[in-house]
Amino acid sequence: MNVRRNSVVVAAGCAAMLMVGACHKPAFLGGKPKAPTGQVVAVVDGHEITLRDLQTELGGAAPSDPKQQKALQQRALQILVLRQLLADAAIKQGLDKTPDFAVQKQKAIDNLLAQTLEANVAKGVPAPAPEEIDRFISANTDIFAQRKIWDVDQLRFARPSDPAVIRGLQPLNTIDDIATYLTGLHIPFTRAPASLDAVGMDPRLVAAIVKMPAGNVFVVPSGEGVLVNGIKATRVVPLSDADSKTYATALLKRQHTQEAVQRQMGLVISQGLKTQVQFNPAYAPPTPPPGAAAAAAGAATNGVAPAPGAPTKSVAAP
Repeated sequence: MNVRRNSVVVAAGCAAMLMVGACHKPAFLGGKPKAPTGQVVAVVDGHEITLRDLQTELGGAAPSDPKQQKALQQRALQILVLRQLLADAAIKQGLDKTPDFAVQKQKAIDNLLAQTLEANVAKGVPAPAPEEIDRFISANTDIFAQRKIWDVDQLRFARPSDPAVIRGLQPLNTIDDIATYLTGLHIPFTRAPASLDAVGMDPRLVAAIVKMPAGNVFVVPSGEGVLVNGIKATRVVPLSDADSKTYATALLKRQHTQEAVQRQMGLVISQGLKTQVQFNPAYAPPTPPPGAAAAAAGAATNGVAPAPGAPTKSVAAP
C-alpha cells in the first residue's frame, strides 16, 4: 500500500511539473535557454562570452558617443560569436586533433606569451621628466618652434623583394630619373603631389632632410610600400607650446619604451641562447654579431622596431 501510494504521488508530481512548465520548458526538455545576464553577454552552444571577452576584442576602443560605442560593441560581439561558431564547427570535425593544428596552437600561445612579456615591460616604463621634454623640444626646432611641412612630388610603389632594386636608387637624384628606372624594371608605381609633416617623423630623419641639398630626393619606408619624395617647397607652421609638450611627451615615452623592451627582451634572449638552447649541428645558425639579441627581440615579439635612420647621400633607403 505504501509503495503504491508513493508511486501515485511521484506520478502526480511529475504531471504537475510538466503542466506548470508547459509554457517555460527547460532547455533539456526542448525549451528555449534563458537569456544570459550580468557579465555574460552571449552564449554560443554552451560557451559563454563574457564582458571581459568583449572588452578584450574592442582593444580599448571607447568612442565618446554612446550610439557609436553601442554599435562598436555590437560589431565586436558579432565577431566573437561568428568566431566561436566557426571554432565549434572545426572541433566537431576533429580539426583540433591534427598535428598541424597542434603546431599552430603552440605558435599562437608562444607569440601571445612573448607579447604579454613585452607589454609587461612597457607598462613599467615611467613618463619622461619635464626637464627632458623641454630639452627635446629645444633640440628639435624643426619639429616644434620651426615645424617643417614639405610639399613633395611623390612616387609610391610596393616594397620589392629584391634589395638590389632599392640599392639601384642610390645614384638617382631626380623624381624623373627614378620614374624611368622603375618603368624599366616594370615596377608599377603611382605619382602624385603630397605633403610630409615633421610631426610624426623620426627626428633623425627630419634633421637629415633639412640638411639635404635643394632638389635632391629621399626615400622612406611606409609599411609594405616605399615613398620617393622630391621636395618642391618647404613651409614653416609652428606647433603651439601645449601641442609641443603633448607630442614630445608621447614621442619620448615611445622611445623609452622601445629601448626598455629591446634591452630587457634582448637580455632574456642572449642569456637563454647561452644556457638554455641546444641546436642540432645540421641546423645551427651562425654565431650572431654583437647587439643581434636586441634586434631579435623585436622580431620575436612582433613589437615596435626602431625608427628609420637618416638618409645616406640623397636617398634614405628603407
